[in-house]
Amino acid sequence: IYTPGQQAWINGKGRNDSCSRDVLKSLTAEQTKKIRDLKSAFEESVKGHIETIKKVGAEARAAAQAGASREQVAAILRKADAAMEAVKQAERRLAAAIMELLTPEQKKNTCLVRLLIGG
Repeated sequence: IYTPGQQAWINGKGRNDSCSRDVLKSLTAEQTKKIRDLKSAFEESVKGHIETIKKVGAEARAAAQAGASREQVAAILRKADAAMEAVKQAERRLAAAIMELLTPEQKKNTCLVRLLIGG
């Protein structure tokens, strides 16, 4: 389905070397530890919300397989809206906290930022 160029992009081939994981070597040991701690705290803080999202997803899947209408499945999925919003907010707070740890030079490195906070 994909052209060779598209497939290479998807696989990360042909990327500028600055976008390799080696870019993480620009972090100090202290930054790395703090980022790991932040990510660990994030995972713990959203654990309950993720469980809710999974349970609602399973409930919606079961309802769809049992012949529920689109509207009924959508209503079930809306039960996870608050949990999904809570995870999004936690992701934003995590990204902001990580950005605060970076030097101005590191913040300019889009590859580094993308690896650390996505996007």
